[in-house]
Amino acid sequence: MEEKSPKINAVLSLELQMALDNMRNTLHFSIEQQKLEAKLHKARFDALLAEGFTDVQALEIVCKKPLYGQ
Repeated sequence: MEEKSPKINAVLSLELQMALDNMRNTLHFSIEQQKLEAKLHKARFDALLAEGFTDVQALEIVCKKPLYGQ
């Protein structure tokens, strides 16, 4: 495997740093999205129970069917 030039290494390092900075800057949005999706899963599970599904059936549906249509 050939060694990369110092310039290529510097570019790769900068690109990685930019990607990490972007992740840090958007982390709070990702966390908020996960919280909202959890609420959707819980509401869906509760709605299935209210319609007469058992806990096991409701959990299976929630786990197997995506939140957003495919």
